[in-house]
Amino acid sequence: MLEDEDLIELICENRSMSKSLEEYGNQKSTSITTAKRLGEFLGEEMVKDKGLACKYIIADRPLNAPVTERAIPTAIFSSDIAVKSKYLRRWLADPSLEDFDPRSIIDWNYYRERLASVVQKIITIPAALQDVDNPVPRVAHPDWLQRKIDIRNDKMKQTSLTKFFKPAPKGSKPVMADVTNVQDIEDFGNGVVALGSGPKVGKVTARKRKLAEKQTSEEEAQRLLNQPMPDPLVDYAGFLRYQKLKWRIQAKEKQRRDKLFGTSLKKDNSAMGNIIRKQAESFTSSQWQIVQYSADPLHPGSLKAFALINGKIQTITIKVPKKIFINFNRP
Repeated sequence: MLEDEDLIELICENRSMSKSLEEYGNQKSTSITTAKRLGEFLGEEMVKDKGLACKYIIADRPLNAPVTERAIPTAIFSSDIAVKSKYLRRWLADPSLEDFDPRSIIDWNYYRERLASVVQKIITIPAALQDVDNPVPRVAHPDWLQRKIDIRNDKMKQTSLTKFFKPAPKGSKPVMADVTNVQDIEDFGNGVVALGSGPKVGKVTARKRKLAEKQTSEEEAQRLLNQPMPDPLVDYAGFLRYQKLKWRIQAKEKQRRDKLFGTSLKKDNSAMGNIIRKQAESFTSSQWQIVQYSADPLHPGSLKAFALINGKIQTITIKVPKKIFINFNRP
């Protein structure tokens, strides 16, 4: 929506050269490049004196060229079309250039980065250092600051011990425990009771209460198991509760058998038997995750179950028993 002159005036950079162009020698800068290019189409006499004002913009071409070689004097945009096309094609290294609009020549990414750096210094970095969220989300934080924020907001970082303590108010007296109730560490476990300490009945009472609650829960579970199993199609919640109680009792019974008879299966002296035994023991003590059930086409009446055990898919054949009822007209 701006005229070309207004756009260039807003975005151009203005530098004054303190020395003549010859005195800079082989030095490189945007001002020196601008002065040399002014001398190309205005004449060497115009740029030989000191204090030359260099007004330029940064172009996006030649590609991969440094910024010092992409400075374009703004005076070229006010010249005739023939002069403009000749020198812009040369400076931009684009002989086929036909669009001489400054908007298509300006390196907008360069100016966005410069504007973003100013916004970071004035707004976003001070805000981040004061624990304030980024007020300008389009301008990302620099990498070093983002790492610092991530470390500060990390939920898994180790908490400092000083976080749990704070200085006592001035003039307050230190809180000391009653030395008569403190037991020596050397007397711990020897039955020596510290002076002034009474009998510890709280733990015994709590233990009795827990044992009574455990016995009550076991009696309640046994009472529920003595009842008929709920139909899963009618009362699935009751069916699941019944099964969980049964599984819990079976697990306790398995632990009791393991304590009495051990966990190993019948020993086999062969190497293959040992491998099979170890694999069976590993499977029985691992968690199974059923992936899929499918009918076995080779063995009617059997079912194949694919289970994930110890990170591997195993195939288990399940023989499903079936009862067939036939209605006869006579016995």
